[in-house]
Amino acid sequence: MTDREADLAVVEQAKGAIMLRYGVSSCESLAAMARWARETQLSLPDLARALVKGVCQGRVTPETRGVVRWLEHRLRADIGEPPHLPASEQVARPHVPVVRQAPTQPPQPPASAPATRHQWRYASAVHAARALGSS
Repeated sequence: MTDREADLAVVEQAKGAIMLRYGVSSCESLAAMARWARETQLSLPDLARALVKGVCQGRVTPETRGVVRWLEHRLRADIGEPPHLPASEQVARPHVPVVRQAPTQPPQPPASAPATRHQWRYASAVHAARALGSS
């Protein structure tokens, strides 16, 4: 499988989780992911990877911890609302121009974020969407 095929596959998995979580179409799911990618200054495949591997599978790395936490809060909000982060976890994001190259590093977690062990949180993207939708 090429890198492009792998990117497309992970974007499709993430779209499915968002479609299930919010009950929206494939196009609406992709639009929401594109908006979230701009807000977090990540490429669409990187955001999708953070959603699938970090949120759904619980495979969080130090590099993805901040964006995974942001996505968890984002998924608990309505699809059009900003995430409701506790004041202690809010990180100021700089203004993002319309045209911008994706950074090589995802947003960093707050300095006070505790280190956690890697563990599976959800059995699948479907389980994650259902669990996050009920909270």
